[in-house]
Amino acid sequence: MSEALRDLRVGFIGCGAMASALGGGLAAAGGVYLALAPTPAERLAAAFDARDWAEVDEAAREILASDPGQADADLYRNLGIAQGRLGEHAKALETFRAGQRIDPADDDLRQREAVELVRLGEACEDEGETDSALALYRQARELAPEVPYSHRAVVRVLGERGELEPPLEAQDEAAPWNPQDVLLQLELPLPLAR
Repeated sequence: MSEALRDLRVGFIGCGAMASALGGGLAAAGGVYLALAPTPAERLAAAFDARDWAEVDEAAREILASDPGQADADLYRNLGIAQGRLGEHAKALETFRAGQRIDPADDDLRQREAVELVRLGEACEDEGETDSALALYRQARELAPEVPYSHRAVVRVLGERGELEPPLEAQDEAAPWNPQDVLLQLELPLPLAR
């Protein structure tokens, strides 16, 4: 049996009274009615296109539960994106890490992992835990130095602490990756702005 047929869920429904018992949702095409339900992969793709993050999360988890061997880096990427959009940054971070274990060379997953570290750092900052936030920002910067968010956050936190030299050093570390990053310049404390 072909893979396409195996993924297809087909239900045969008898004619006449059975069709009307189903509420008339199926049109008569002779004596047999065919009902096709989308596969979890089709549901995931449609939900992702519609930006229905809860449905993406549900469909991806269904795929993982039913056939863990089918999981590839893209499935974990889609699940992690949905979790991040739903505000579940710790779950998204772990999901991107799971995808990286499958495909360690996937730069997009590595960068997304760094962005989730920044989001977790922002949550720590909101709770007043600036040391924890700074540690997460530095971890993100180490993981994906080409992603500007972590550099900006490090410079901002150090500047808010009133430390004059560290923000300049952090900005200098960021320069090779994002030399024209105006937003990084704006994070510098006013006395340090170059």
